Amino acid sequence: MDRNRLWGDTMNDANDYFESIRLNYRPSEIKVLFVGESRPGGNTFFYTADSNLYQYMKEGFEFFCNRHFYCSAEFFKFLMSKGIYLDDLCLEPINYSSSAERNMFRNHYVESLAKRIKEYKPTAIVIVMKGIQKYVLKAIKYIDNEESVDHVYVTAFPACGQQGKFKIEIQSVLHGLKDSGCYSTTNNYCLKSAERRFFSYYKTRRKTWK
Repeated sequence: MDRNRLWGDTMNDANDYFESIRLNYRPSEIKVLFVGESRPGGNTFFYTADSNLYQYMKEGFEFFCNRHFYCSAEFFKFLMSKGIYLDDLCLEPINYSSSAERNMFRNHYVESLAKRIKEYKPTAIVIVMKGIQKYVLKAIKYIDNEESVDHVYVTAFPACGQQGKFKIEIQSVLHGLKDSGCYSTTNNYCLKSAERRFFSYYKTRRKTWK
């Protein structure tokens, strides 16, 4: 294995590309932070609207809100308006690594995630994969003396036969967030047609990137 890849000493062009996209959807105030393991290998990504997590997260919010999102740009705009953001424990794809390697990556990125959580200051964290729960909790403990995360939830990851479990658990999480005041069902955003056109252009442009 490449030692640089293992310890994150370098970040390749693909990582830079996807992280720059993620930043476009960062709310000015992060209330709820969803944490995944890593972006998938194979050039899919939540914030390019072509990953399993995107599909099932969108369906989960649609069911909970009893509404349909016109397009992915509308969904992302909605999340931003609610102060909801998705980040990953690991800043590079690790889903094709062996179990031992994945645990090494997870442990390595704990401190990095702790620094990001400290910067974000979320009221609630939703851990999207039970296999990373202990690593995310460890990251929270790094900053526990300075910053308080009031609510922590965990769900299955919607893949490998866990899709049905995720559908149930995400509803429970959203109800919990609503009851705790971390999430409001009031609509306070408006997606402009120009933004829809921009997202369509952006998706077309991405298809040419390798």
